[in-house]
Amino acid sequence: MVSQFQPRTDSKLRFARVHLEEMTSRHELGSGDDFERAHEESFLFHLIGAKDSFLQEVNAAYKLELPIKQVKETNLQKALKKKTLSCPALATIVKLENDKTSWLALAIELRHQGTHRSNIPRHFYRGGEYNGKVFFTNLLAAQQMETDIPEFLWQCLNNMAELLQQLRSTLPQEPTGGI
Repeated sequence: MVSQFQPRTDSKLRFARVHLEEMTSRHELGSGDDFERAHEESFLFHLIGAKDSFLQEVNAAYKLELPIKQVKETNLQKALKKKTLSCPALATIVKLENDKTSWLALAIELRHQGTHRSNIPRHFYRGGEYNGKVFFTNLLAAQQMETDIPEFLWQCLNNMAELLQQLRSTLPQEPTGGI
């Protein structure tokens, strides 16, 4: 059964892809200009928005009946515990978020940095092996990331799409409630 929230989750992934494709195909990368930064921040907004929208799918699938504005990991965990239910999908998300070496934890931290704090720190290369490439600073490890920005963002998009597809298969097929 398709949750009423699944189309929104899918659209957030599509929106992230639109920003990433536009940035990587219509712009010479490596300048760190407003075009690049705007697309990177928009991409991260939509990418993490897909995860947040999926949490609405969890809420509906398990009939937790949390108000839409209260659906977040901690509230879902409390509601599941109250009903003595477990949700492997939510457990997987929380585990990834808490693993400071995971792509999801890093993407969330980068999104927070760009949305609430300041510019996302980056390393520019002129000349040498990485000429023209730009790398984010891994804010959780306080060091340069191993992959350049476009490659990291594509990895995040592919990882999120695969993760959500996998996690949807663990949700109850017949919702036990909903909003």
